[in-house]
Amino acid sequence: MERFLKRSNSLGKRPHDFPTDTLQWEIPKRPARPAEANASVPTNTTNRFTPLETNKLLSDNPSKRHQDFTTVRKNTHKTPPIVIELKKEWSHEYIRVLISRYSATFHLQYRGNNKVAVCCYSPESHEAVKRGLKSENVPYHTFSRKDERTSKAVIFGLPAHVEPYLQEELNSLGFADVIVRKMKTLNGSNTTCPPFFVQLPPGSYIKRFKQIKYISKLCGNVDGRSWNEVAALNNQNHPTGTQFSDKDDQATLDMLTIFKAIKSIKNEFFACTNMMDRVILILTHLGQYV
Repeated sequence: MERFLKRSNSLGKRPHDFPTDTLQWEIPKRPARPAEANASVPTNTTNRFTPLETNKLLSDNPSKRHQDFTTVRKNTHKTPPIVIELKKEWSHEYIRVLISRYSATFHLQYRGNNKVAVCCYSPESHEAVKRGLKSENVPYHTFSRKDERTSKAVIFGLPAHVEPYLQEELNSLGFADVIVRKMKTLNGSNTTCPPFFVQLPPGSYIKRFKQIKYISKLCGNVDGRSWNEVAALNNQNHPTGTQFSDKDDQATLDMLTIFKAIKSIKNEFFACTNMMDRVILILTHLGQYV
């Protein structure tokens, strides 16, 4: 049966995968492209945008004006937000229209507990929104800006009877709209020379205020320290506890002497084995004080 089957051999027909000659390995299949002789050939750099108009102002474009109006760049000075407590009948459109009456540069931030924060981008808009909410009788909460913060000082050394005339005299010295209040002390109204709290108007020069030496023909000491230092000074001047002097109390000195003698025999007292020895030890060292 096998003699009728024709067997084929493909080894002779398949091309050789490997070259028979070893020299053929050194010949590359694709020779390298020769480099150009002149490498400084100018490159064509034509500008495709040359036909476009370059001198036209961007502000003439209505879309550019709309973009500038809608995307307002925030000021670097941080303006505190104005927090408004929402009522049940108020909607987002109502709040937006209400704030838009007084300022066009703002955005809203909704917070918990039915509160919304109005974030203004400039001190002018912040002040305008505050005045508008006050005129609309809308309760709000905010913080003072840096330009609203005023200088404060404390005056020591003036008697209590100059309080009605102190504000008028400071106004005559060039500090208009100044606020003067008498501070409370531990002694209450019995203090003959209480400290006076002075709040200067915005824009006042605090160094010029510190140059004042005499007010109401009296010498006053202007102090610019913090409230913690002022409170600590008042506590030192008016101690809360009763102070005793050992030099004036002879009984206290005698008690301290006896306590020192008892402390000196503490180790010997623990070394005693029975109570009789401890009594003899105490009478031996403390008998001179009896």
